[in-house]
Order: sequence, then structure tokens, then C-alpha cells
Amino acid sequence: MFHKIHCILIDDDLQALFAMKDTFNKSDSFQVEGTFNTIDEALAYLQDHRPDLVVSDIEFPHQQLAYHRIAEFPDDIPLCLISGYPVYVGQSLPLIRDKASVIGILNKPLSPNLLQVLLNLYNGYKQRQGKHSREYCQTAQMLQNAQEQKLTLYRKKDDHSLVPAHIPISHLIMAMPERLFRGLIVYCHYSPKPFILPNTTLTEFFEEIDSLCPGLCLRIGRTGIVNLLNTTTEGKNIISRNQTYSTEKLKLSIPVRLQQETKEKMKQFDQRIKHHKKHPFKKEL
Repeated sequence: MFHKIHCILIDDDLQALFAMKDTFNKSDSFQVEGTFNTIDEALAYLQDHRPDLVVSDIEFPHQQLAYHRIAEFPDDIPLCLISGYPVYVGQSLPLIRDKASVIGILNKPLSPNLLQVLLNLYNGYKQRQGKHSREYCQTAQMLQNAQEQKLTLYRKKDDHSLVPAHIPISHLIMAMPERLFRGLIVYCHYSPKPFILPNTTLTEFFEEIDSLCPGLCLRIGRTGIVNLLNTTTEGKNIISRNQTYSTEKLKLSIPVRLQQETKEKMKQFDQRIKHHKKHPFKKEL
């Protein structure tokens, strides 16, 4: 059975409000569950109710403009603004840019054709929300794994014996090949000296990390492996974000043929982490 989109309407013009309610209820896609003359009344209603959609006029009496108050609307309910004055549409754009739940701004009056536009905006928002929800869950799981999963690394003693150490993946900065002992040298936070992994290749080490914590690390050809959470680019090199183990600057050069691809992957990872921190919502998949 088709589920109609339950919405509330906000407009100080009673005649426009009743006309809009009638247009919505005659459509096959929308059902009005409440109408309000002021933003305060609507916000009070939203404290205890969760409609599918909020549709609000922009201009209210006493120069009260809806887009000045959109931060007060719940982040998990899509909001569409409407106005009969194009000047308000232009003015509102910079102020609503950071409100992810604003799905669009439409002109009044809302005709049946504009309701189809609204339906498309709503469906597009829900699709993006589902994608972001999956990305959020994947990112949250990746960060949790980084804290919980540990790598077995080694320190060489004066008698050349190896002492194992179990280091969380979140502490890893980068790993590079070391020809002297045919293995890897591994740099980690909170450690004054690097660790070693004898008789291990970059491929083997990367496969181990990626199986424990998919997406956290990046292999740079034959040059090395970096933890994307702890590194960034500086010119043609990858450096530590917060180097806490040594005064010597740690860096890994990016091969020319991989520079553009590597920087793009690191940029995408940063955007993913920023989105995770900015929109910490959890939805069922």
C-alpha cells in the first residue's frame, strides 16, 4: 500500500494556508496533518510529533523571516521553504547552505505541478539520506575498528632478539620498506622509535590492515602505507598530521604518476570524516 507523505504547513496568511492545504490533500502523494500560523506554534508541535515533511512560508509579520530560524527546526525532518517574493529566495540561500534538511525553495502559490517538483525534492533527499546513513555507519565502524584492532609489531633489542608489541591501528602513521632486513619500518604515534616488521612486504601488511579496518589506510605503490586519519599531503609528500614521536619531520614522497590519484583519495577520506562529525545521525539501513 502506498504511504502518503505526511506534512505540516506554516503560513501567516490564512487564505493561502487553507488553499495550500486543499491542494496538498487533493494530491496522491501528500497528506496534511497540521497547519500553523506562526513558526513558534509549528516548533512546539514538532517537539512531540515527527511528520515526514515541513513546508513553511519565508516571510512572516514584523519582519520575521523563516530562514533566520531554520536552525531551530529538527535536523531529521526535511524542510521546504516557499515564498511569493523572489528577493527572499535569493537572500536566504547563504543562510540555509549548512542546513542539510532544507530540500529546496519553491515559489508560491504551490500548484499541482509544483507539488510534483516538491515530491522529486523529497525523494531525492531520502535517497541522499540513505546513502549518507550507510556511509556514516561504515565510517563509524571503521573508526571503532581502528581503536579496537591491534597490529603485532616488533622492536629489536641489543642482542638482536625481537620483542613483540601490540599497537592499535589508530596509532599507525605510515610504513615503508626497509631493505636492510628485508621488511618494513613502521612509524606510530606515542612511540619514540619506529617498529619493524621483518620478512614482510607492503602488500602483505596492507592486506592485513585492510582486512581488520577497511578503508582506513592507503597503499602508495611501492613507496609505503599511510593511515589516512593520521596523515595529510604537503606538496609532493605525505606527512604526519600530529607528529608526537620525534622532532625529525616524517614524510613519504608520492610517485609522480600517483600524485593526483593519491591526493584525491585523501581529500575524499577527509570529506567523509568531516561529514561523519558534522552529521552524526544514525538511521536503520
